[in-house]
Amino acid sequence: MAGPEGCATPTPGRLTQPLSLHILRGAQMDYDVLINAISTLGFPIIVACALFWYINKQNENHREEINALRDTIGENTNILHELKELIKVIAK
Repeated sequence: MAGPEGCATPTPGRLTQPLSLHILRGAQMDYDVLINAISTLGFPIIVACALFWYINKQNENHREEINALRDTIGENTNILHELKELIKVIAK
């Protein structure tokens, strides 16, 4: 089916943008889009893209956890310094 000036019009369930844009934008994909992507690009490429997305998401989550731990350790260090000074004052 052709659209204006011979351009193909998008059909429902078909990719109108590259699959990577759908994944990066967090678009909800239905089974037709997934099956179309697999038949067009191949299963190994789709799995590689999905794993790439998953690993990046895990890295973001890990980075947030590490930042929270860094803040907690910093607060604990400050409290230990305060306790050290308090012990010095009491010991005199």
